[in-house]
Amino acid sequence: MDAIRAAGASFNPDIRPNFEDAEFLARVFLAAPQPVVATLPAARYHYRRRADQSSLVQGSWANPVKYDAVLRRGVLALLVDAAAARGAAPRWLEYLALYEVQFYLRNDEKTQSGTAALSPR
Repeated sequence: MDAIRAAGASFNPDIRPNFEDAEFLARVFLAAPQPVVATLPAARYHYRRRADQSSLVQGSWANPVKYDAVLRRGVLALLVDAAAARGAAPRWLEYLALYEVQFYLRNDEKTQSGTAALSPR
């Protein structure tokens, strides 16, 4: 709790429908003088999916906010803030950003891509 209070970190309600947890933790790590963050060359994550597609994460691809708020106020804002404070984003944050963005790229590869319905703006 001391690290969270020192960072002044809180969950950002503008970053929905997902990524708010990663953004929160990244803010705590960025506020630490020398955070210890490990990245593994090969990690596996197992995400549980609901058969009826009713989870927040599964339904998020139909939410236009995901294509703006999560990327702009979450991923990009973290990179910009880290570069302003430290001169460059730390490698672990770059990995976090790439990890999040790869989901967009994979989703876009699908025939029924959520990005196909987006307006040009």
